[in-house]
Amino acid sequence: MFEGKQLGLLVWGNFDQFQSNIIGTGEIPEVMAIVRDDMKRICISATEKFYRIDRLSNYNVFSVFDPTIVQNRIQSYLVISIITPANHSLDADVCETLNYLLEFFIEKPHSTIADYSALLDGVNAKPYHCAEQHWVKNGFFISKSHNDFSTYLNEPNFPDFRRVLFLNTPLPILATFSNYEEVIQFDQKQKVKVRLMNFQESYTVVINNSFVEPVFENNGYYVEGLERENIHILEGSKRKYIGLLSSTRKEIIIRPPLKEIMGEESSAEEQETIETSEEPKGAIPFRVRPVTVGFFLVVIVLGFVFFYINRESNPTPKVAPGTKKVNTPAPQPTVEVPISGQNKNPEPKEKSSLQSPRGYELKSNTNESILSEKGIENEAFEGTYLRFFKSKWEKRERNTKTWIPIKNKKDTEYLLTKYFKKVKK
Repeated sequence: MFEGKQLGLLVWGNFDQFQSNIIGTGEIPEVMAIVRDDMKRICISATEKFYRIDRLSNYNVFSVFDPTIVQNRIQSYLVISIITPANHSLDADVCETLNYLLEFFIEKPHSTIADYSALLDGVNAKPYHCAEQHWVKNGFFISKSHNDFSTYLNEPNFPDFRRVLFLNTPLPILATFSNYEEVIQFDQKQKVKVRLMNFQESYTVVINNSFVEPVFENNGYYVEGLERENIHILEGSKRKYIGLLSSTRKEIIIRPPLKEIMGEESSAEEQETIETSEEPKGAIPFRVRPVTVGFFLVVIVLGFVFFYINRESNPTPKVAPGTKKVNTPAPQPTVEVPISGQNKNPEPKEKSSLQSPRGYELKSNTNESILSEKGIENEAFEGTYLRFFKSKWEKRERNTKTWIPIKNKKDTEYLLTKYFKKVKK
């Protein structure tokens, strides 16, 4: 990545003199895996440049391909790729930025990475909200409109697709690839922006299992998400609001604390009224209602009847004359004596292996189970458990035994500050 930025750059291709000297801001193994993909068959059949997006676990890679490069009378291709963190795009138009870098390389092919850094001065990564998705498919989208490409590349929150090619004209060669399908229209959810009424800074907002920081503007707090995503608002472990985002609802009203509704003085007066035992003047004395008395009388009568019937059905056995009554001693409780040297309350095995993140310690011992194999129940979602176990943040659902690593840096930083504090040196 460029120093001080969340942007990376790769300039690569398939021609010999260039392949061994890729220009880049550093090799990221996850990104380099897609660079090694063989695009030669697709590029040979293409006659004009096209765009591609690859959405990886931790990065987005935006690329422009120029298949018109010829070296030693052999058709080759040149690629400019911009790298951002996952769920990030650019704060400038993606297509225009890629084209600008492509033209610069063609004019000055021997430029250094510092030259490209200067070109991208003022451009940075911009986060966008993305629904929970399963990126398993490859696709291609055909359009003559540059605006269509910009719309989808500037905020690529379409579901299911891991890689998408954006083409101006059809490429028949793609029909021979079983893992590519044509995209007629992307199924994009509508973005929703709502105002959080009565929001306080002590509250936490969770949308689609991710922590979201509200933005303060126009004298209010706002959050953004996608249509029908879950939103939870918490105050510590207490749920203040649970619902779904909707484009028809512009505000979410959070129930304010009681003291804000009644005021500090009213709250104090109410407390005094609850605690005092004196009967206020003019109050109506407590009277027992006839219906209540009748109800208790019926219960007492039914109790006597049940006792009499039970006694008749289990008569006391009669003792024959001259027979002595023997009192059977009551059985004595068995007392277990611990074996010498055996610890009656052994220490849990896993307690000795509890280990906090390096340089941190728990804020409270009540949350000690977050370091155990079992984990601690997530306050935001019932049935979800969290743990920091063997130096990794993980989560799982109640009905499963599989722990899933938490890779989102924002989530892990939130959990670290929520449950731990730095050790004082």
